Amino acid sequence: MQLLSAILVAVAATGAVADIPATTLKSAATGINNGPDLHPRWCNHGTAGNGGCESAGRNTYCCSTVQTPYFEVFRMTTVVSKNKQGSYNCENGGIIYCS
Repeated sequence: MQLLSAILVAVAATGAVADIPATTLKSAATGINNGPDLHPRWCNHGTAGNGGCESAGRNTYCCSTVQTPYFEVFRMTTVVSKNKQGSYNCENGGIIYCS
């Protein structure tokens, strides 16, 4: 998984790909998914959520598919989440995700 993350960071840093298809933690031996689908995104350092991410053992971030000075942390996100007001939108045109 660390190798995959390193490759995705390198590809994303080149700017050659705007969005990369989802990857999954699928076992080659059994064909069974060992975890949720993961999506590479550029995120902030954390944002307020509705508690859904935390109840699943994850944290809440405002993310984009494009790296900017605001979205500077590369993360593998799982699902779209919401803030306490019920919106999935966040600052700087981002979307709230769990990671």
